[in-house]
Amino acid sequence: MDNSDANYGHQIQAQRKRLNMTQQQLADSICSQSMLSGIEKGIYIPNIMLFAQLCARLGLSVEHALLHDYPTINHSTEFNQTIKQLCNAHHYAEMINYLAKAQVINYLITDQDFQTYYYYMGIAIYQAKHDYQNAKQNLVLALSYTPTDQIKTALENLIAATIAFIDFKHSDRNVASVEFQACLDRIKQNKILFKNENLNSIYYQYTVRLYQKKQFCYCTSNCRYWHSTYYRY
Repeated sequence: MDNSDANYGHQIQAQRKRLNMTQQQLADSICSQSMLSGIEKGIYIPNIMLFAQLCARLGLSVEHALLHDYPTINHSTEFNQTIKQLCNAHHYAEMINYLAKAQVINYLITDQDFQTYYYYMGIAIYQAKHDYQNAKQNLVLALSYTPTDQIKTALENLIAATIAFIDFKHSDRNVASVEFQACLDRIKQNKILFKNENLNSIYYQYTVRLYQKKQFCYCTSNCRYWHSTYYRY
């Protein structure tokens, strides 16, 4: 069993217990209770739609449920630990307040630090306030620390995919599809340095949007590709 599989299952289990839900209540009309038990134990890897349905019922954001390594900034263990705790607890309003503190901003030194900061701010605003325009502004600002034609890290590609995710839901689906495809192509063509399992969330995000657009043949194809590359990182 891969540790990341257990991590996904643990997040499902932790949120279920946080909401005082039984396995039967969570699994109802989605999957069998035994399958849910397997997911929570890390024995079974759910397909995209099953995972998305469980996250929706639990009020979890798919992208954060899939985060394996939380992006960090240099020189501040306190920042990294606090952000991880707030993400795991899904306390996004509290995260916004934390990120707005002057002492937190003073932690930021490098371009990577600022990129990570604005990524978290964008995600927190989207989840807490459902303000997609403000969220996108922060994500675009995060990505501005890297020229578009030079996206090379897992975080940069994740930010680009999150922008596409928001565009698909709230703006131009055709443009968003092109943006998503560019993110996937970077992975498939081995253009991403220092790959990690956070890239898996891009496949989940894209497949959810394909499903919502009722492009089922592409959805199935993307699921298969995700499963075939899952353990590479």
